[in-house]
Amino acid sequence: PARAARRRGSGAMPSESVSLASLPEGSQCLVAHAGRSLLRTTFCFAEPLAGKYQGAVAALEASLQPQRAPQRTIAAALGAFATKCNDAPAVGCNDQAVSSSGQLWRDGWRCERNAAQHCLRFVRTASQGRGPSGEVANLRSYADFARVLAEWYAEEVIGATSTIASPLA
Repeated sequence: PARAARRRGSGAMPSESVSLASLPEGSQCLVAHAGRSLLRTTFCFAEPLAGKYQGAVAALEASLQPQRAPQRTIAAALGAFATKCNDAPAVGCNDQAVSSSGQLWRDGWRCERNAAQHCLRFVRTASQGRGPSGEVANLRSYADFARVLAEWYAEEVIGATSTIASPLA
């Protein structure tokens, strides 16, 4: 297990200096694109409590694994279409819960190991007209990527929902 964690480069916690606001504008656009791609799945965006990043890291790592076809979740296969994440209703645009496994890989994302700098690089290559391409700068681990995705979700999805719910506030 310890060897597998070292091999993955996941780290237990994200880098302290990493936040969505600290990323360059192009990197923020890439994070937003990844977030919108994961919204179509059961990916849980909630930022984990300190020391509880293993689940978020594992889910993000699975979303970057090669997998050509979307996979239904076990709940969807058994007929339970609604899923929950941290006691919040699922955000889905279809009636079948789709696993996040392979979602980012299918969307052109790759995770590259940079052995010289002891970090991971998150790179998206998109064909013309299919969204932004490039590397998300300043991320060093899956935990860093999970943190900025959680921040994006809190700002863009939860923030927009609360604004719609109380427009006069």
